[in-house]
Amino acid sequence: MPMQASCDRAWPGWPCDAQHQALIDAFPYAANDGERRQILERLHEGAFRLVPYVHYGQ
Repeated sequence: MPMQASCDRAWPGWPCDAQHQALIDAFPYAANDGERRQILERLHEGAFRLVPYVHYGQ
């Protein structure tokens, strides 16, 4: 998944950001839709800061 930032577990050259990865890991365990929405908002904000990948097309 292009949004991964899992440091040592990532492929070479992929981003390393523990805070961003913690949000990704927390998403499936969110208690409700409101919590999932908050996690996604923080993920999107972090993605603009981190720029985990650039899509060049398919």
